[in-house]
Amino acid sequence: MTSQHEEDSSIQDMGELLDSVEDMKPLRRGDVVEGIVMRADPGAEGLLLNVGHKAEGHVPSNEMKSMSEDDLAQLGVGDTVLAMVIRGETDEGSAILSFDRAAGEVGWTTLQDALDANERVEGKIIGFNRGGAIVMTESVQGFVPMSQLATVSRDRARVAAQGSGGEDAPEESPDIGRTIEL
Repeated sequence: MTSQHEEDSSIQDMGELLDSVEDMKPLRRGDVVEGIVMRADPGAEGLLLNVGHKAEGHVPSNEMKSMSEDDLAQLGVGDTVLAMVIRGETDEGSAILSFDRAAGEVGWTTLQDALDANERVEGKIIGFNRGGAIVMTESVQGFVPMSQLATVSRDRARVAAQGSGGEDAPEESPDIGRTIEL
């Protein structure tokens, strides 16, 4: 015969077990996950992350372009980072993850929050095309039409865009790298 205390304890343990099983969902493409760095080699092979529930994820170096060299150099074993699942875990190995796509997803959320609060954001001009400026803000690349750019010389932007065949402007444009309020 079991006591009431033992039954309550086993029910609580079963509830905890069920809660832990719910946390063990498979990694799916598009999920943003938090992981702990297990191995850091940002230059060559990338990073190996522990993303919980007995799963590992690999962040290739080409999926870390949004991070500055200083940030990459400071990244070490035990650090916690966000990454987006590009390919879920397979029988052959770990999931493929991306810092860049996670940063973009977080950036979109930040920009939506700023829009909802009617707040302005700052962006950095990273190039021009024949219609306006290409701007980076919150790890999201956007376009600002020339008609909306009061601080950029239309002639300089036109020359920059023509000099690069209509693609992103060459580095010698004085407005490249300039921060503007959006």
